[in-house]
Amino acid sequence: MTDPFAPPRANLEVRTEQGPVAASIKRAAWLVWISAALSLSWITAEWFGLAPIAIPEEALAITVGGTFVALVLFAFLGWRIYQGRNWARWVFTVWIGSGLLFQVASLASAPNDWKIAGVIAWLSSIVQAGLNIATIVLLFTRQARRWYRGEIPE
Repeated sequence: MTDPFAPPRANLEVRTEQGPVAASIKRAAWLVWISAALSLSWITAEWFGLAPIAIPEEALAITVGGTFVALVLFAFLGWRIYQGRNWARWVFTVWIGSGLLFQVASLASAPNDWKIAGVIAWLSSIVQAGLNIATIVLLFTRQARRWYRGEIPE
């Protein structure tokens, strides 16, 4: 007998048998983790003075802390994407899409900051943008969409 006074419960993570992880999802998860590792290496290089700092030195600790938190969330999303959580691919897509829009806006509104950053920062930014765009493409291939729906690939 169920308790009529118990609070309602919802199973928000309804799991269907998805079969083995789709190849495009594996690649997408690896690209997320590679991008996170590149961000970590770049922010570490800035912290230890091995790379030019594109931000004021007094804001470096806050930026490093914020970047570290973002990297943990990034890695978590990569893991959840790999596990087949559809919400994770959408959160990743919105996060990266807004980040790319912000990056383009900052390039247009503060070009001097980008000049200070140097070639390494430019290359890092371009490589990461490419990795993130490739990840989004992989997350929405036909194979990936079918896998997220629980359709077992042929």
